[in-house]
Formats: sequence, structure tokens, C-alpha cells
Amino acid sequence: MTVNEPVSLNPAGRPALNRPSWPLIAGALALVIAGAATGLGTLVDAPRPVPVTSPDDTAWPAHIALGAVLLAFLVLRVRFRGWRALLTPMSARAGRRLRAGLTERSPRAVASLALAALLAYLAFRMGMQLTAGLDPAFTANAWGGPTYLGALLCHAIDAALISLIAVTALHLLLPAPAHPRRFECNALQP
Repeated sequence: MTVNEPVSLNPAGRPALNRPSWPLIAGALALVIAGAATGLGTLVDAPRPVPVTSPDDTAWPAHIALGAVLLAFLVLRVRFRGWRALLTPMSARAGRRLRAGLTERSPRAVASLALAALLAYLAFRMGMQLTAGLDPAFTANAWGGPTYLGALLCHAIDAALISLIAVTALHLLLPAPAHPRRFECNALQP
């Protein structure tokens, strides 16, 4: 934020830093929809024979452990920071930091771009899993297969954990935001 940028305040009189970033949300939603459309294209292609399911290929034990780790992290995050902390990666503040980090010319911008591309791919891939997973041949030997819900759950666990790591790395790479107290001072000036 700049000094002249309007600041919206929450009821406590502090800057509302957790406002949603509608461009980030719209972009993620567009990627999920594009992935779902691609998955539909895979689904309506010529029918494929359903391969024999191999229990060794489903990776259920690993995903049960990963799911437990993810669930524990989410519960602790919500307990100590509130449920709105889960929305921080899609906040206006995160959008400003991402824009600032991607427009600078530095190795940090290249790394940030790679992480942003990974997050975009994960949104696309989850959309694809939503529709392509309806094809039994698509999930026969997938992680969590052979069922649609099992494959969807395992892919969602993977996407959530990879996203968590990528968002944390982006948080460390992107330029730090200005101190919130500066916003309060700017907001109180006439």
C-alpha cells in the first residue's frame, strides 16, 4: 500500500489485511474450470479398457499418514490463528506481494514465478481430477483408486500439501509487506 491508497478498516479500527483478492480467486477458479473441461474431454474420448487394479499402486498407507499430518496442521492453524488464516494465500495482501515480487527483476522473481506456476498447475489438475476421475480407467491404478472418491481424496491431499509448501516458500521469497502500524497511522490521517 502507498500512503495515498485508501485503507479499509475492520470493526476494531485496524486495517483489513485479510480481504479476499478477487483476481487471485477468479484466476484459481478459472484454472479449476479449465481443468474440469479438460477432464471432460478425457472422459468423452473413446472408451478405454479398465486395467486390472494393483493394490500396490494405490498408495493408501502413505496418504493416510499424509492426511493425518495435513489434518493436524489445519486443526492447529485454525486453533491458534482462526479459520480466516486458511484464506490468507488468497488475500489482497498476498496478491499485492505476489504482484510486487513477480514484477521485480531478480532471481527471487524467477523462483516466485516457478512456485506460482506450480500452484496454477495444481488448481488445473484438481479440476481435471474432478471430471476425468469419473472414468474408471482413469482411476484404476491411481493413488487412492480404484474408486472415484478415493482417487479424488488422495489427489486433494497431495495438492493441499504441495500448495502449503509452495505458499510457505512464496511467503519467504516475496517482498515483505509494510508494517501494519504504518497503515493505521496513514488511515487515521485526514
